[in-house]
Amino acid sequence: MQETKYFYNGIPLSKYCKNNNININTIRTRIWKKKKSKKYENYTDQEIVNMVVEAYGSAVKYMYKGISLRQYCLDNDINIGKIMSRIENLRKQNEKLSNDELVILAIEKFNNKNFKFFYKGVPLKEYCKNHPEINYTTIKQYINREKAKNKELSYEEIIEQRTQRNV
Repeated sequence: MQETKYFYNGIPLSKYCKNNNININTIRTRIWKKKKSKKYENYTDQEIVNMVVEAYGSAVKYMYKGISLRQYCLDNDINIGKIMSRIENLRKQNEKLSNDELVILAIEKFNNKNFKFFYKGVPLKEYCKNHPEINYTTIKQYINREKAKNKELSYEEIIEQRTQRNV
């Protein structure tokens, strides 16, 4: 059985890898994994080859929509640390999920406004961005302290009390 021949920039992939000190076996394995993944089922072989070769050596562990997770977060004003934390928590809950599946879950939760704190129907982080007199980190710490003291108070009530003091 003849092996599928891949090309990168018009050069046979094996030759490109040899000329650029890239491990061809690593590239082939990554191509094979992506081709088997439902996430990439609509990608052509060439698109997958390009993606794998371009990501090689860049220490890109997580990809989303064909770009690195870090770049996606930068482009969409998403806190990469928050997403990485979610990925690690999700990994602990289900070790069988692939990196691609973990990224999708972490991003989808973020896009679904899975925020912990809301104020006036807006995620607290966004509210603080629009009201620079309120520091997000400071108010978040305050909320956690007050909630520990009085579990009956809602987050919204605590935020309301705090913002009334600032007025």
